Amino acid sequence: MAFMWTCPECGRDNFERTISIENAALSQQDKEEIIEQLQLDGPEELEEMLASGREFALAPKDVNCPHCKQNFNTIDPGDTDGY
Repeated sequence: MAFMWTCPECGRDNFERTISIENAALSQQDKEEIIEQLQLDGPEELEEMLASGREFALAPKDVNCPHCKQNFNTIDPGDTDGY
């Protein structure tokens, strides 16, 4: 899976691979953020989702345009709908 983004500097389309998260690699803070962003009822619901084989794919927080070499944030820190 990949995300497409258009560079705001040069206007070219770019692609970034998703970041796959495995349960064993999730810190407590990661789990708390996932619970909040997915509006889950609590850690038990997250554990059930992970046990069912669901995978999480996250967009990178920032990207570098390979064409113009500019670095950009992909998500506005105040935009909770972007997660």
